[in-house]
Amino acid sequence: HPMTLVAEAVTNNNNNSVGTGTVNFEAASGNTQRFIKLTEEDLKAIEINQYSDATKRNTKWGIGVFNAWCIEIIGKKLDLNTIRPDELSGHLRRFYAEAQPKNVSSRVTKMPADQAQEYHKNSLKNVRAAINRYLKDNGKDIDIVKDKEFKNANSMLNAKLKFNLKS
Repeated sequence: HPMTLVAEAVTNNNNNSVGTGTVNFEAASGNTQRFIKLTEEDLKAIEINQYSDATKRNTKWGIGVFNAWCIEIIGKKLDLNTIRPDELSGHLRRFYAEAQPKNVSSRVTKMPADQAQEYHKNSLKNVRAAINRYLKDNGKDIDIVKDKEFKNANSMLNAKLKFNLKS
């Protein structure tokens, strides 16, 4: 039969106890088990749910922007699951330089024309973060922000952001 353990475990940011938590342990053959055994599906569900809905939407948006550029400029979507880091870096370098928001004509009515044709710096960095998250979540051992193979791509991103600030 189950054993119940009650502990002062709920704390606030100042590490002060604000309540109690209850944990149930199933007795297994007379022994209590401290750890639960999860299935692979359970583990994947935990990993999938690590992101907020906003982060999931941002990842989908960022990958969509990059895929749209790939289709228009390269003529096909890149397979981010099999691409070599040096090849991806070259494409990202061009992408950071060439990326523009869609609906520039409607943006011109809300801001100066030169600003309407460029992404805000946070937008380009969000696209980079989205691609990085996608790669990590799909088991790629690549970090497009920190890995040296992406130095030229990140240098282009930084140069583009500085150029946009001047214009």
